[in-house]
Amino acid sequence: MSETPMNTLQYRFDGPEDAPVLILGASLGTTWHMWDRQIPELTRHWRVFRFDMPGHGGAPAHPCGSVGELAGRLLATLDELGVRRFGYAGCAFGGA
Repeated sequence: MSETPMNTLQYRFDGPEDAPVLILGASLGTTWHMWDRQIPELTRHWRVFRFDMPGHGGAPAHPCGSVGELAGRLLATLDELGVRRFGYAGCAFGGA
């Protein structure tokens, strides 16, 4: 787990470090734990990156004005980590 500055997101990784990255976006009102049941299967082939929306779980409540701004924070977080390629899946707002 990592707590990051306002322009990035709180996140966690699961799975092999050398596997391709799959990002899972949670729905509003939930946390990255909504994906817990899928993690054992997904981490067989992926390095799974999950993040909490601002103000959800233990994430600081730095307001996010739009889906575009949230996507920008996600990309800033991935840039900091050196992640350049990834797959993405999400539920509800996390899928937007």
